[in-house]
Amino acid sequence: MLRALLLDPAQTWAPRTEIYLHFAARAEHLERTILPALADGVTVVCDRFADSTMAYQGFGLGAETALITALTALLPVHPDLTLVLDATAGVSDARLWQRDQGLDRYERMDAGFHVRVRAGYRFIADRDAGRCVLIPADGTVAEVEADIRRVVTARLTPG
Repeated sequence: MLRALLLDPAQTWAPRTEIYLHFAARAEHLERTILPALADGVTVVCDRFADSTMAYQGFGLGAETALITALTALLPVHPDLTLVLDATAGVSDARLWQRDQGLDRYERMDAGFHVRVRAGYRFIADRDAGRCVLIPADGTVAEVEADIRRVVTARLTPG
C-alpha cells in the first residue's frame, strides 16, 4: 500500500518524507515477508532494497544520502548478493514502452533523473563490489538471464 502511494504519479513528497515512506514500506515487507522466510531457512530474492532508495532518492532526487545510510544501517538484515542490472537509457526507454501498463511516478521523471539513478547504482556497485555485481543489461533477455544465472550460481552454490 505504501509503495503504491510512492509510485502514484499524482503524489509529490518532501524529500525526507519520501525517504521515510520508502523505509516504512521496507520495514513492513521485512516483517511480513522477508524475516519469516529467512527464519524458515528460505533463500529470499527481492527485486529492490535499500540500494534503490540510495539510487533513486539520494542520487536521482538529491535527497540526504547520510539519512539513507543511517536508516539502512538500522535494518535487521542486509543482502548477501545484489545484482545491478545496468542498461543504457535507450534500452531502458524501449523496454518501458514495450510494457502494457502506465508509467509510475519515477518512470515519468526526466532523463537527467534517470542518468543520476544509473550513476548512483554504478557508484554503489563499485563501492561495494564484494556484495554487488554489475550485470550489463543491454543484451537480449536470454543473454541477461544467462549472466544472472552464472553469477547467482557462482556466488550462492556451496562448495
